[in-house]
Amino acid sequence: MRSWIAWRLRPGVVFDLRGYPNANSHVLSHLLTRPDDSNTWMAIPHVIRPDHASTAMPTWETLGLELPVLQPHIGGRIAFLTGPGAASYSESVLSLVEHYHLGEIVGAATAGANGNKAEITEPTGCRTAFTAMRVTKQDGARQHLVGIQPTIQASRTIAGVIAGRDEILEKALAYVRATK
Repeated sequence: MRSWIAWRLRPGVVFDLRGYPNANSHVLSHLLTRPDDSNTWMAIPHVIRPDHASTAMPTWETLGLELPVLQPHIGGRIAFLTGPGAASYSESVLSLVEHYHLGEIVGAATAGANGNKAEITEPTGCRTAFTAMRVTKQDGARQHLVGIQPTIQASRTIAGVIAGRDEILEKALAYVRATK
């Protein structure tokens, strides 16, 4: 896991969530203006019989991050870089960014693959992995295979890569540095 990369600029901050950051979502607490009360967007099924063999509907344990508001408050223009390499925890963070309007999301859609991983080892030794949770957006909308959509579209180009430029970062920096 890598740490979040953040560029602190005079008018704001750019956070890089294009990969899989370490678990430091507490940074969002410094962006919130009210406590995070969305606590049902992650759900773990309680399955107690094979093949769900029961007449009763399955039960779910729901949860969220429930972040508090912390000081000092990070103000100014905030941008979060993302793209298809962002999955799981990155999507949880960006889902909160999207829900609470904590900043602009710059880049491309995330992977749409959020939730804890479960794994089964078959007698042959083959392993099958799958998502073991139901994860939605805070409003209950589908996130699986949809991902978090950017508010500012940006992509890298071959010319930019050859020139050693990061065009997604450049677009975010332009947003943060722009006057209101």
